[in-house]
Amino acid sequence: MNIARLAVIALLTLLLVLASPAPAQEMARSAGPLFQPVLRRQVEHYAAILNMDAEQKSSALMLYKGYREAFRQIETAGDKKLHADAEKKADPDGNQPRTAEFDAVNDFLAETKKLEASFFDDLKATLRPDQAEKFIRVERARHRDTGMRFSLAAGEGIDLAAIAETLKIERKGAIGEALDEYEAQTDRHMLSKADLFTGLYNTFGKSMMESKQRDMEEIQKVIKTVADHSIKVRDSNRRHARAIGSLLSDEQRPLWDREVRERSYPRVYAGSHVSKVFTHAEKVADLTDDQRTSLASLKDSYTRDADPINTRWAAAIDEKQSKFAEKGIAMIMELAGLDEKDSLVQNHKARRELDKQTLERITAILTEGQRDTLPPNPRAGEGGDEAIMRDIMPIEDFEIDGYKEFNDEDKE
Repeated sequence: MNIARLAVIALLTLLLVLASPAPAQEMARSAGPLFQPVLRRQVEHYAAILNMDAEQKSSALMLYKGYREAFRQIETAGDKKLHADAEKKADPDGNQPRTAEFDAVNDFLAETKKLEASFFDDLKATLRPDQAEKFIRVERARHRDTGMRFSLAAGEGIDLAAIAETLKIERKGAIGEALDEYEAQTDRHMLSKADLFTGLYNTFGKSMMESKQRDMEEIQKVIKTVADHSIKVRDSNRRHARAIGSLLSDEQRPLWDREVRERSYPRVYAGSHVSKVFTHAEKVADLTDDQRTSLASLKDSYTRDADPINTRWAAAIDEKQSKFAEKGIAMIMELAGLDEKDSLVQNHKARRELDKQTLERITAILTEGQRDTLPPNPRAGEGGDEAIMRDIMPIEDFEIDGYKEFNDEDKE
């Protein structure tokens, strides 16, 4: 994918242009990123927050089943309306204006929001008084589930409450108060973000359907507004992460810092191909003692050499993202022509070279048969402009089809 196409995709994503209608399930696809249905795994998470017993959880899942059935009815009715409007509006050449679609999608979103509110009201009605007092945590978790999915700045989309749950950090005392404060502050950010994106949809989404052109100055203002909000949420997350981390034990703190770092910069720290190869190689059944020792030594060396590169790489990402609000489209064009002296370029190159050398040394330690079992690199050959762009705008993580996981639940 060339830099021009990547830039276009990034801008369209940023401005929330609607996804193109599909042959089936047109309404939900047309709603694009604004439609985010409740998922079963989220219901199970909410049940855990509320400490539901087995009977209550069973009731919650039954309510969720009803929610899904009602949603399908709304979706079917919406699809029929789209088809009817398309047949009525088509001109002799078969062209179909999309203004009617815009209104239909807005009606669909309003209906599904009412359905969601009804589901949560029914869920709350099943609770004991002590559980009902915690329901605000469920509402805030829902806002994070929807608001964090489209995040631009590194660290904007991390959920500190989820990290605390992953690490089994007890929510009590000063730590509990710090997490409550984090959730309350972040909830305000998520609500303002929802208002911002809805406003963009109502202006830019409709304009695109009406084939109206927007001037570059107006687009730049939108980019600045989105980027500024993104940086604000990122900085808030970092302040709360430091505050919570300062309250943890010496044993928990490094685990916390690692999770925050890896979730903030997944392309830099989390799940590198080399790490996966090390993990796989260490589990090869017929490794000799000498091979295990060599792999362990190489892994220590790789970690030691990668750490300073990764630190500089993450800092370079922050620098570029902070400038994005002011430069906007100009920044996207600049990314296509960064020279070898740019810190982002240098650290990309340094990590690629280190990874390549390390993989060669791993394969040298293993036998031919052992090497054949190693996992392939899904990003082999990736580099240059495309990799740089994905650092600044993580568009590969944006799910434009807002309900793929919801749809996949039918297959389970």
